[in-house]
Amino acid sequence: MTVFSYLRLSHEEQFNNGISLDTQKDRCSKYAELQGLKIDNSYQELVSGGVEFRKRKVFSKILSQLKSGDVLVCSRLDRLSRNTLDLLKLVEHLKKIKVHLHFVDIGEVSGEGIGRIFLIMLSAFAENERLMVSERIKQNKKRYKEENRYLGGYQEFGKQRTDNGIYNQNDKEQEIIDSIVNLKKNGITYRKIADVIKNKFGRNLHYSFVYKLYQRHTATIVANSI
Repeated sequence: MTVFSYLRLSHEEQFNNGISLDTQKDRCSKYAELQGLKIDNSYQELVSGGVEFRKRKVFSKILSQLKSGDVLVCSRLDRLSRNTLDLLKLVEHLKKIKVHLHFVDIGEVSGEGIGRIFLIMLSAFAENERLMVSERIKQNKKRYKEENRYLGGYQEFGKQRTDNGIYNQNDKEQEIIDSIVNLKKNGITYRKIADVIKNKFGRNLHYSFVYKLYQRHTATIVANSI
């Protein structure tokens, strides 16, 4: 018998200490100890709970190793999945190959009778929460964009972020963009433009990035004219 633990976070959840990977690992270890078990292999994955099990690289590896009599432990049901149908399919599969599925907060799950109904209810709540979180993220991104606020990640060339998260124009970088546009209108190649920018502004931009800046400018002009 081999005891596995599966720890999962989505990209949006990775800074939430309440469900951190370390927290999940500790909960699974303590639960296993109370059951007279010891975690042999612990796997962790950064993936959305809505992604199907067989499309998860790490979990697929676990599935390929599971055999009759093995135990799979998860901190909470939503750490395993937020997709009700996919979860029920997994429970049936584990039952068929005689693998014991445990959740720290609800114990062992058989997928039969009242336990199956309870599992469906909990999974439905988890899936609904995932959809609500996804919708909140979309709404926040839309609102931040409307307010010209920083969305995280790559900072757009030609703009600068203030302390309160508002995007303002970066005059120096905008001057570079204007120069790129004017030079391109005069038929200058992107490689040559990159050389001009380096000599004039002291900025070493790759010609492919110069191309992207020009294309972005053109696309913005077209979008604003519609």
